[in-house]
Amino acid sequence: MRPLNVAIASSILLASAAQAETIVELVDGTVFPAKLGFTYFMLGNSIPDNVAFTMNRGILSQHTVGAGYAGQGTNSWYKSISVPHASPFVLRARVRVTASEQWSFPFGCYVAFGSSGFALMTNLISPYAGPWATYSYYATAWHDYRFEAAACGQWVLFIDNELYTQGSGAVSSGDLLFAFGDGTGGANANADYDYVELTVNLGIGADFNGDDVVNAADLAILLGQWGLPGVTDLDCSGTTDAGDLAVLLGAWG
Repeated sequence: MRPLNVAIASSILLASAAQAETIVELVDGTVFPAKLGFTYFMLGNSIPDNVAFTMNRGILSQHTVGAGYAGQGTNSWYKSISVPHASPFVLRARVRVTASEQWSFPFGCYVAFGSSGFALMTNLISPYAGPWATYSYYATAWHDYRFEAAACGQWVLFIDNELYTQGSGAVSSGDLLFAFGDGTGGANANADYDYVELTVNLGIGADFNGDDVVNAADLAILLGQWGLPGVTDLDCSGTTDAGDLAVLLGAWG
């Protein structure tokens, strides 16, 4: 299911002139990505974007048409986003992989912000932020994926709301690309997307909701993540605990 209470659009939301920005980018199968400001990228083929990506009943489908790894048949959509300082971000997607191929790239589709995110094959998942790593996972069925990165670079990956793996090294500042599609150059890298969503909170530190002040709302968010990794892990210890609470209280108001 798609996230509730989120407009199906690509936008930059400003709560007020005095508040920090929250960047929200959302793509689904009801609007072609080009109409949301995304750029289509291809390498090693000449097919149009409406062949590489098609829409049907609210699902955006990726069809890689290329000559395989040597021919670099890559198809993807991307948008550049300027992030002025290290900021926590969350990538969410509901995806299933219908075909994949392993050459030197062990995946068939990917969802990323800058160089951080997750990549999928039919039987593998590869979080890529820092050292490359692959894990066995059944990605042919529909799953909800959530990649959370703290401002300090610690990241966690949830699958169907259960913690799957975690690490460090996520990129969180600079002129970063929000991209999704096939990054393999493989001839068989097909996937279906229900939605792909990026949220970047440009608030600093314990200001989790980006309203430019650390208060009870941020405390509630931290307590809701108690014992878990993610964006509330302010001291990068790997979990949300008393150390992070101390950081938040030190920044109160």
